[in-house]
Amino acid sequence: MEDYLAWLNSDRRIREMHFQLSLYFAKVRGKPCSLRVQGLTDLILFVKSLKEDDLKFFQRFQDVEDENICKMVFKEIVIPCNEGSLSVQSRQELYLGLELIQGVCLLHFPSKTVAADHDAVKLLLELLDKDYPQIQVASLECLLSILVDKEDLQRNFRDSKGIDKVTSVLRQKTAKKEVRLKCAEFLFFLIRYFSGGMNDNRKKVIDVLGDRLTQLLTQSVQLNPTKEKGEKFEGFIRELDKYTA
Repeated sequence: MEDYLAWLNSDRRIREMHFQLSLYFAKVRGKPCSLRVQGLTDLILFVKSLKEDDLKFFQRFQDVEDENICKMVFKEIVIPCNEGSLSVQSRQELYLGLELIQGVCLLHFPSKTVAADHDAVKLLLELLDKDYPQIQVASLECLLSILVDKEDLQRNFRDSKGIDKVTSVLRQKTAKKEVRLKCAEFLFFLIRYFSGGMNDNRKKVIDVLGDRLTQLLTQSVQLNPTKEKGEKFEGFIRELDKYTA
């Protein structure tokens, strides 16, 4: 702690960043929903605006438990929102919180372990049951960000029957188009780029979808090179619907 305090007082920019983070944390921990939303928005803008010279300071702050954004957002936003029904206001908080966790985990690898300590995989999979497309898509994007290059979390995901869960949502013809496209994209990344458990992931997807659909899924990007990222999987979903009762 003494080393941390000495570092904290060693540079004006470090002190400024600490003041900013403390201010934003206080807002997120506030009672009025509008204040929490403002705090989350401020943090997202702060993270997005980080310059290369500031990134090392930010990462050092994230190494400190009480300064870690992921820990704070899970405790103050994600867990409380997941425990009850979602109002319009809490949906906004949750969406912003998930976007923030995603960004922080991409900038600070150890925050993925913090996410794991808060049962992130279980919580994010449970959020897929919430009938709110914006939350479902944000949950899948957040889940991808914490699974990348984190083999223990990928095993946790498989052990939690995560592929079954995502595929179940994918098969729901009543689900919103953007949710089904995100599910397809998620599975695509899982079997093409997550090298640690690639064979296990592919085998499980084949077990659920079959060889033909799995092959079509993996070819979707090549077959639709000019389409936007999510839209590349529209043909795959049309074929999937032919096999879904």
